[in-house]
Parts: sequence; structure tokens; C-alpha cells
Amino acid sequence: MDDLEKAILILFDESGTVDSELKQKAKDYCDKIKEEKAICSVCIERLCFSSLVQVQFWCLQTLHEVIRVRYSSMSLDERFLIRKSVFSIACLGGFDDKSAGRVLEGPAFIKNKLAQVLVTLIYYEYPSIWSSVFVDFLSQLNKGAVVIDMFCRVLNALDEEVINLDHPRTPEELSVAARIKDAMRQQCVTQIVRAWYD
Repeated sequence: MDDLEKAILILFDESGTVDSELKQKAKDYCDKIKEEKAICSVCIERLCFSSLVQVQFWCLQTLHEVIRVRYSSMSLDERFLIRKSVFSIACLGGFDDKSAGRVLEGPAFIKNKLAQVLVTLIYYEYPSIWSSVFVDFLSQLNKGAVVIDMFCRVLNALDEEVINLDHPRTPEELSVAARIKDAMRQQCVTQIVRAWYD
């Protein structure tokens, strides 16, 4: 276990045995790591190779934050790495099947956070950059229940985070929601409904 993993475990400790000064040092250390240029690579590597759910959650949460805050300034290679890696994990095709399975067979909050990261990518990239995301996902459903579950989580998160109008949305968010819905109607809604039926 390295310093980052130790800091994350301290940060998420709920036993009450960690004093507030140590917890603050752990938070400061984790925040410093988040500012590193290669943070996305660090998170993806840890996500795939750590079996600690606290580390997996921190990595997914950090990816989500970084995408939301820095997407426009990310390089094309960095965006591709995130897209390829996260989608691969979601479809049991991680760096190895064991690493992807570790995430998808973990607790619900890990899978929900993974879905949220995917939805954030969809927000910025569908349909102009990642036009095939839903079709790609549909072609992976034959891998079984864990991928089907992940697909449903992504659709639920998409509704909650982007499409549902029960929450106040900015004009930009409304425009993005309309863009996504229009593209889905043209491309894949019929296939998604068929997949639900099947």
C-alpha cells in the first residue's frame, strides 16, 4: 500500500479513531495529487488494480470532478484514455477481466459512481465525439447480468444528471439534454427499448 492509498483510507475512515489533524493532512495530500497533470492516468491505474473500494470510489470521484472542471483543457489523448478505460471497465473489458469484474461486482455506490463518470463523458462527447456510445454498450450486453446492470445504471444516471427536468437546469444544460435526446431518438432508442424487452 502506498501513500496515496493510505491517505484515501484515512480520508474515508469512519471508525472515529483517526484524529482530525491526520484526516486533514490526508485530505491535503489527496487534493495535492488531484492537481497533478497525470491525475487521470493515476486514477485509471488505481481503479483497475486496487481492490480497496475506498480507493476505487476516490478514483471515480476524482475522474468525475476532473472531467467536469478540466474537460475543455484536456488533450485529445487524455480524453481518449479516459473514454476507452472507463467504457472498457463498464463492459468487463478492463485492463484484464479481473480488474473490470472487481469494479462491476463491487458495491452499488461504486457502480453508480462509474455510471456518473460515463454520463459526464456523454454530456461532453455525445454525439459529436463519441457518437457510438449507446450502440457500443448495446453490443456488450451479451456479456451478462453485470454489464446489463451497468447499462441500466448509465441510463438512470443519464436521466437523473442530464435529462430529467425535475431539477432546475441552466440554459446550457437544457441545450445539452435536447442534443442528447435528439441524437438518441435518431440513433438508438428503438434498439434500447428492444434490449429492455429482451
